[in-house]
Amino acid sequence: MVDMYDYDTHSSGITLTNYLCNNEPYVKIPSSINNSHVVKIGDNCFSGHSEIKEIIVPSTVSEIGYAAFANCDYLENIELPDSIIKIGQCAFQDCKSLMHITLPPLVECLETGMFGFCYHVKEVILPTNLKHIEAHAFYRSGLRQLQLPESVITIEDGAFHGTACELITSLPIEDRWYNTWPFNETVRHSDWGSGIICDYKGDACGVWLEITVDFSDKKKCFFLPNDLVKITFEKADSQALAIKRYPLTKDSENSYKLWRRGLM
Repeated sequence: MVDMYDYDTHSSGITLTNYLCNNEPYVKIPSSINNSHVVKIGDNCFSGHSEIKEIIVPSTVSEIGYAAFANCDYLENIELPDSIIKIGQCAFQDCKSLMHITLPPLVECLETGMFGFCYHVKEVILPTNLKHIEAHAFYRSGLRQLQLPESVITIEDGAFHGTACELITSLPIEDRWYNTWPFNETVRHSDWGSGIICDYKGDACGVWLEITVDFSDKKKCFFLPNDLVKITFEKADSQALAIKRYPLTKDSENSYKLWRRGLM
């Protein structure tokens, strides 16, 4: 079983960094390796393992890293222990076969992109101590109804963007939970003048954003960050936000090349 993982050893235990097997549909993660407890599932550890249908996480684990189980296309079930206190951004993004999940009671924040593009998820049981739901937590997920615990304090803009999710909550429902910046912002183009952003889509983790701008007589699509040299937001603070939120990176550059070829 040790041979199935790359891992780092530190004072508090072991972090699994990479799952090496590719033919096991049912995975029971070990609680220890070489007499040291497995305490964290590292960033991207199981990402892209479409062969996996079920995962059982041991009670020694307290943290799940960024995109740890992302793009596990056929993952149907994951059992999470009560010991987990933190689940990172995009942890279950693009788990298209995941339908039901119960989150551990000590988790206080649903981070950005956690259930992004989980098209078939039907039920998410939230922890009773949940306090924060970050932007795009359920981005374009298939969730139709969600019971929010009374402990929830903040829900960020766009947390449920692209969903038809009915929220059962004592909080007053706000439109911003479903639509967020830059919807309805005004931008300027040197040839086409001013236009209104009428639609947008992007990856749940905020690497890139495609915006559709209505210039009255035509609609044009632009790709952020790369097309920020072609358009300018009318509001200075929105322009600054676009530059800050969508910096040019290697990932965004690769995504832009795919977008230009019509592959996204």
